[in-house]
Amino acid sequence: MTAIENDVLNVLEKAFVVDDLWKYALDIQDYFADETDQLEIDNPEMDDYLQDVIPEFTDSFDNTKKKQWLHELRKIIDHAKTFIKD
Repeated sequence: MTAIENDVLNVLEKAFVVDDLWKYALDIQDYFADETDQLEIDNPEMDDYLQDVIPEFTDSFDNTKKKQWLHELRKIIDHAKTFIKD
């Protein structure tokens, strides 16, 4: 796993432990908009997948449906991991 792949997964995993999930959903969106250039180089398939799903997914955050949102985030993380080549 490259450093950027690890960073990306850590950013997504942090959503499960933050207090202000609605704010962190925006932080995730900002991170993917600004900080993933290296992922595009190291793992373009993972980058393409996450760039396709994260913006819409974070926009869909509903504070009244946190558990469902986190459940879907777990699916996204698990699928993203399939793009990692050891």
